[in-house]
Amino acid sequence: MNKEGLYRDLSTVKQQIGLAKQFLESLNSVKFDRKNVLSWFKKLCGYLTDIILTILEIRSILENHVLNKKTMLLYLHQINTTLSLYINTFVAECEIGEALNEVRIFTTKKLSSCLDGIEDVLIKGISTYPENVGNFILWMDTALEKMSEIDHLKEKEKCLKAFSDAKILFEEVLSHAMSIAQVSMSEDYKIIRGSSQSVLEGLESLSNEISKENPNSAMVKLFAETCSNKLCALERKVNVAVLKICLSTFAKYTDDLENIHKFCFNTENKSKPRDLDNLVMEFDLHVDRIMQIGLFAISCSTNMATCIKIRSCLASLEALESELVPAFNAVLLDYCKQNCNLASILKNHWLNEAVLLKRLICEIIDPLAFCQIVHEENKYLVHTLSLDVKANKSKIDRSVTEQVIRNSIVLDDFLKLITYEEDNIIHIKENISFLQKIIREVKAASDVFLPQEQPELNFKVYKRCKILLNGIYSLCKNFLVENSENSFSKEESLGNEQPVVTGNGFLDHIINRGKQILQDRSILYRSNKIEAFDLRSTTLSKMNALKEKNKSIPLSKLVHLRKISFVQSPTRNQISCELQITDIVNELRNMSLTFEKC
Repeated sequence: MNKEGLYRDLSTVKQQIGLAKQFLESLNSVKFDRKNVLSWFKKLCGYLTDIILTILEIRSILENHVLNKKTMLLYLHQINTTLSLYINTFVAECEIGEALNEVRIFTTKKLSSCLDGIEDVLIKGISTYPENVGNFILWMDTALEKMSEIDHLKEKEKCLKAFSDAKILFEEVLSHAMSIAQVSMSEDYKIIRGSSQSVLEGLESLSNEISKENPNSAMVKLFAETCSNKLCALERKVNVAVLKICLSTFAKYTDDLENIHKFCFNTENKSKPRDLDNLVMEFDLHVDRIMQIGLFAISCSTNMATCIKIRSCLASLEALESELVPAFNAVLLDYCKQNCNLASILKNHWLNEAVLLKRLICEIIDPLAFCQIVHEENKYLVHTLSLDVKANKSKIDRSVTEQVIRNSIVLDDFLKLITYEEDNIIHIKENISFLQKIIREVKAASDVFLPQEQPELNFKVYKRCKILLNGIYSLCKNFLVENSENSFSKEESLGNEQPVVTGNGFLDHIINRGKQILQDRSILYRSNKIEAFDLRSTTLSKMNALKEKNKSIPLSKLVHLRKISFVQSPTRNQISCELQITDIVNELRNMSLTFEKC
């Protein structure tokens, strides 16, 4: 495309965006009856379709700017998500016979923000796609590359410079690890913290050796390899921690939000605001965990289309952070039809995006790794159950069997969402069918036998839990790849060793950095509380310098240590930008037709 044509198209899309934003303002005057909102929605879809088709014509200007392309696709996905929220709002308005102005304002503001973002990308070349936020794996790779350079350097000054650069990168890895630890289970928090301290001790040993007047090159090499090995060990612990967060979060995926809904829609709770605060704290932690899982999944996948969809879901949840709880609080304070509908629509929008996010994440998680985590967690629970049975107790803790069932149901749901290799699909489906049957059997036995509080009946429940555990073990074996370095046995643990944790000032700094990373997390709609952070900008400049060297990454010696258990990365066909935009246009048109049929 020539410059004149490009300039003309850019002017056109800018004008189209201006017209669309101007049209959005007209929603305030649109009545809530079906005919009016349908007419308005059709016109809006027409404006947006024109914008997207023009973008399709000038997509070539994005080809050499990966982040701009990703940002554009993210905004386009968000436009479709916002349109679906419009539809749900208008349908609800027609049912109750009045306009839901607060939902309209929220949705219009969100769509207007997307249009502004598209204009920034096309006209100003500004990308808001946060490439490195939550990207633990990227920081890992870069830190290991820099540490490996120390092996090949003979001059002391160069060695000190390489170590200084590596230390900054290692600190960033440790900070990201601690940001994940903040939302992990308490035991995993201790493990990651202890492993981080071990890495710091390795760095200190290397620093002491390099700083000597005549450093021993063999010792420098040994300490450098030790640092890399310890960092790989930390990576494995973080992978396991994220998998456990997945299991815990998926087991009660919608419970925390449903609890807030039940509490606020009960008029008897109007005088109990502190109880709501506790529920909100639980929900906030739950959302933080979902965000960390999503960001970690993005960092582990090479499929751009899937990653953008995940980030779009995360952006939708982020946009609701400032709206959802206040909407429920409004119901608690003033139980009226307007407030109830506002809370219900926002809640359903959150659930839709969260369910889609879960499905996308499940496409990335390695089935073997997830089966191993479920097996390990259930093995511990069944062992706890066996102690009560062996003690011949008449009453045992029913929550143990309930947790076994919940974990197993999460695994069953996960296995329904993923795709399988053709040569192994028959055996896997047989084992999944067996798993489903034994889950029902354990649940029925728990419901019937445990209330009777008889030791012999408790033993029957325990035996069924053991059979369930064996069924999960069989599934693990199905996912083992021939000649793979992964191995698994019934007695094997994924490595919950617990390093001794002692006081360390620099470790406290790392932990605080991890908290800050978690606090500053931003997907699309929320601005970072700290706009500039010297360490991060310094690290990024050093990373770019590394890329310019075009050095190969000598990580072959570390492959045996870096068993990335969270994901598998099979080569997948990347969907082109053109096809993704075309799909978005088709989805937009389908939404318009669907709303017409509502």
